[in-house]
Amino acid sequence: MYRNTTILLFLTCLASIFVSQPAVSQSHISIKYADSLLVRASDADRAATILEVLEKQASTEKQKCAVHWRMARVLTVKGEETTDKDLRKAFYQKGTEYASAAVREDPSEPQGYMWHCACIGRECQMKPLLKQAAAVPVMMKDLTFILDTLERTSLSEAWQAMAEIYFHHPFKSTDSAINFMRQALRTIPDEELRLSSYLFMAEMLYERNWSAEKRSECITRNASRYGQSASNVENCSYIDGMLGPDHIPVWSARPSGSISDREEASDIIGHAIRLYKKTSDHSPADKKDYNKLTAAAASFNK
Repeated sequence: MYRNTTILLFLTCLASIFVSQPAVSQSHISIKYADSLLVRASDADRAATILEVLEKQASTEKQKCAVHWRMARVLTVKGEETTDKDLRKAFYQKGTEYASAAVREDPSEPQGYMWHCACIGRECQMKPLLKQAAAVPVMMKDLTFILDTLERTSLSEAWQAMAEIYFHHPFKSTDSAINFMRQALRTIPDEELRLSSYLFMAEMLYERNWSAEKRSECITRNASRYGQSASNVENCSYIDGMLGPDHIPVWSARPSGSISDREEASDIIGHAIRLYKKTSDHSPADKKDYNKLTAAAASFNK
């Protein structure tokens, strides 16, 4: 009975991705258009339709990898959108399979590891707290491979995933999480808004709630620690020391060592809101994140 239920759930998952999707003209069958549909239009269904066609057309390992990590990304989005817990789990499990395929097809492509980490992490969040810890080593292996072995230190999403692990895991460090997130914000591509990333950083700082004096002391202490390791991940956990207490972030008018955590949190929220208002081409996700930012701004200023 359990096996039959599992098979039925898996088939339901596939059907919800690839069956009865909106028709797409042949001229729009491209990786670029699939990316645009998912990222700019938040249309995972049509993006999935295109990727299904591209999977059949792919003839080289690199082409297959490019399709498969994107399939994993689509399934991650669909898992976040559904309220059905069983279906969400099926999406994440199938996404993990696609991401694993991408890693096998092109081990030098960081996105395969990135979305493997994402699917594993999201499925694990559905489990009891004690079982969630089992996914951390797998996720850390993916991320350290990206950042240390492949040395793709410009991949902002990897630094954010590292920050999320360190912030949420009870045996990790909020201080390191904030430094990883600082690097994530510094490496966001110019063409991306990523408002949710700014919000996450602001929320961490607001919760830590260090004074300017304590921040300055920590920054000075970390200056001697940065660069002592061969690991990019280890070094980045002290990146505030590398930047120094006189560093003025793009979102602030004051040096990092002269403001409190909550003052910087407010500066970050204000900066993200200004970025949103500077552009007019907003995705549905951008609009939702903007509403969260304005709510956070009101909460922080109470």
